[in-house]
Amino acid sequence: MTGVRRTANRSTGADLMKYGGRIAAVSRSGAPDPFADLIVLRLRMNGVNGSTTFTDSSSSALTMTAGGNAQISTTQSKEGGSSGYFNNSSGTFLTASSSVSFSGSYTAEAWAYPTTLGTCGILSGRGYSNGVVMRINGSGQLQFLDTGLTTYTATGGALTADVWHHVAITRDASNQVSAWLNGSKVGDLVVSSGTHSFRQVAYAGSGGEEWAGYLDLVRLTAGCRYSSAFTPLSSY
Repeated sequence: MTGVRRTANRSTGADLMKYGGRIAAVSRSGAPDPFADLIVLRLRMNGVNGSTTFTDSSSSALTMTAGGNAQISTTQSKEGGSSGYFNNSSGTFLTASSSVSFSGSYTAEAWAYPTTLGTCGILSGRGYSNGVVMRINGSGQLQFLDTGLTTYTATGGALTADVWHHVAITRDASNQVSAWLNGSKVGDLVVSSGTHSFRQVAYAGSGGEEWAGYLDLVRLTAGCRYSSAFTPLSSY
């Protein structure tokens, strides 16, 4: 390709593509990621079985503290041979060293494998300034809680137990918050402006709402990645 330089990132093995001075990571599918510079949290959940070390491989490099029984597991994985395992017990979730906050468009996403269905959190800022929540309910439907903790439910589809699902919440340039399941939009939930923040993984910010099952490829991006149906990447 004329005017495109491809380089290797020695520290991660990632392939990088440079466009006129701007470096963009090439996804493992081979396509450049136009949002590469905007990734502010990325948890690939890689590690040895039973490890309590969770690494943020984004440029933010946030420190993740594992609480309760949160650990790396090789029993299930979407990518890399391991995932994060959370057994729905009290305090079993991850907390970042600081909140990730968005004043504009963003995407919150993960691969989720619930072992049981219940009110379980995937990402949360509840209890922190401008915190919002991404969770499922007992029917497996995605829910979004705004900064006032008003709950909005995506009724267009639902997760099932013991299956990997790609889940996402987006906010676009018009402040429309939408929910996505396996690449399909399952609800335009609410128009919500102002700052939205996340800080915890596998939790909804309230006792008893810890995740039950596995999570992989948790990612926060300061941009709206999805506006129409898409095929979720199984590695990023």
